[in-house]
This record gives sequence, C-alpha cells and structure tokens, in this order.
Amino acid sequence: MRDYAGNYYQTRTRRSVVRQRRGWRSMSRTSGNSVLFWKSLGGIMLFAALVGVTASYWVGHCIQESLTEIAQAQELRSEKEQVKTTLLREQDRLLQGQRLEALAAVQVGLYSPDKRQKVAF
Repeated sequence: MRDYAGNYYQTRTRRSVVRQRRGWRSMSRTSGNSVLFWKSLGGIMLFAALVGVTASYWVGHCIQESLTEIAQAQELRSEKEQVKTTLLREQDRLLQGQRLEALAAVQVGLYSPDKRQKVAF
C-alpha cells in the first residue's frame, strides 16, 4: 500500500493513528493565535479607554456649562427682584393719599381752603 498522506498518518493493523508533530509549524500556529488574541484585546481596551476619557470630558463640559447657565439665571433673577422691589416702593410712594391730593389740586385747580378763609355752605 502506498502512503499518500505523507508522515501525518501512520497505519497500524487496520486503524489510523494521527501522528502529533511538535515542530515549529504547530508552535507558530498556537502562538500566532495567542498573539492575535492579545493584540485584539489590547486594541479593544485602548478603544474603551479612549471612549471613557472622551465621555468623561464631555460629561464634565456639560456639567460646567449647565452650572454657568444656572449662575447666570440666578444673577438675572436677583437683578429682576431688585427692580421689582424698587418699582413696588415707587408705586407705594406714588399712591400715598397726600401725594394724590396734591396732584389732584394741581391738575384740577382745587386747593384746600386757607386758615383765613371762611368755609360756608
């Protein structure tokens, strides 16, 4: 019988036995897959770290921006409160009874009688 398989198979009494080679080819296949695995894992880890740093920077930027907006809104609110308080004081001052009487007297020409004048109805 002729051996077409080369030295991969060895026949012994009606059964095939696979010969295991411990040459440089089998070692390189195993180590090549291992190196490829570790390179892939390293690439994935590097990509994950890059995504993590970028996401952290983006979240920090958004938080800083929102804090700035909150500070501006509080400043605008306090300015509006001050203007409102000033306007309410001015309204109270303008709506006092004595001031209204004085303005009506000037506009209509009504003046309260002098002490020397006699009021008789």
